[in-house]
Amino acid sequence: RGDIVGHIRLFYDEQEDAVISNFKNIQSLDWGRDIIAKKGGDEEVLTTLLGRWITVSTAAPVTDREEEESCYDPLCNKRGKCQRCSCQIFVISEHLLGQELEDICCRRCGCSVAYHAKVGKFRLNGKVPEAVGTERGASRPAPGPAPKSPMDEIPSRQWVLDDAADEDPVEFIIRQLENAKNLYEVLGVPPSAS
Repeated sequence: RGDIVGHIRLFYDEQEDAVISNFKNIQSLDWGRDIIAKKGGDEEVLTTLLGRWITVSTAAPVTDREEEESCYDPLCNKRGKCQRCSCQIFVISEHLLGQELEDICCRRCGCSVAYHAKVGKFRLNGKVPEAVGTERGASRPAPGPAPKSPMDEIPSRQWVLDDAADEDPVEFIIRQLENAKNLYEVLGVPPSAS
């Protein structure tokens, strides 16, 4: 298995009966020019190229659940329509911790998250928490616990090394990193941590 050097995307245009492909270098934000291929009619075949087959893989199709749960960038901005192609909803792809935001791509179209419009922020169960003491006529916050911030609504699985018990600490940490769904879970801290 070699190093990833770029991405190729294919699209079949039924109206034109053609396949359109693009290549994007792993270090580039922009896709290369469209390469359009049509099945030939009576054209003569000039040569046939043969070579060793290589194994490639594609990702599984995007599910409805992914569209709902994976449409957020690492900064918890909900992302929608792509401004460079016809993709309607951003679906975050696997990425590395500390990776530049512009280098994180949509799993559906392959374009950078930067090309997908911001359409909101993360909300738990579709609700925005109300601030305490904002009722009509209230002049100061009500006594009691501090109001919850939107950061408190981000799901986060907290962990500490003591949770490893008898497990090898390195294997425990690796498992936590593999199961992390956001930066807070990578660190094992609540979103309100500073």
